[in-house]
Amino acid sequence: MTTPELRAFHLGIVVTSLDATMEQYGAMFDVKRWHRAKGRFNGLEMAYGRGGEQAFELFEVVGPGDSHIHQFFDEHGEGVNHIGFWTADVTSSARRAVDNGAQLLSLTADAEGNATARLVPAQSVTADDWSSQGLVTFVKPTGGVLIEYVGPAGEEFMRNWLQDDFANVIAAPPWVG
Repeated sequence: MTTPELRAFHLGIVVTSLDATMEQYGAMFDVKRWHRAKGRFNGLEMAYGRGGEQAFELFEVVGPGDSHIHQFFDEHGEGVNHIGFWTADVTSSARRAVDNGAQLLSLTADAEGNATARLVPAQSVTADDWSSQGLVTFVKPTGGVLIEYVGPAGEEFMRNWLQDDFANVIAAPPWVG
């Protein structure tokens, strides 16, 4: 199988304080602008910023929820939860990961961005699991850090959500000139 082109997108980091982390990372990495999500999403607050050619996706647990971010925080506290990659072919990228021993954490989303996640052991992945992929797909390889694949549908969602901030807080995917 040919490896789909991947480009680093962001580090997904769970923090105890968005404000403190945004201030510190801003100073350390010269982050000029942050996009802080308005409101709370499934007990999370989020912020995006880019400095040193690295995008940061920060999560603070502020209430109850059932996301993989909550699970990570309960088990580990602060830390890197996932590494995000742009890929024009999410399914091929995820299949390659599963074929090489990763577990599939499929995230499906509706038009409003409401999402549900489920962990599927690699040996139980079915054709339906592959066809149910939504905006992004996570895989869990060895090493304790999830890998997130984001394709064109995810880019469109991010552009609509971040609007004018998109170009300031996220590096464009490889399919954009």
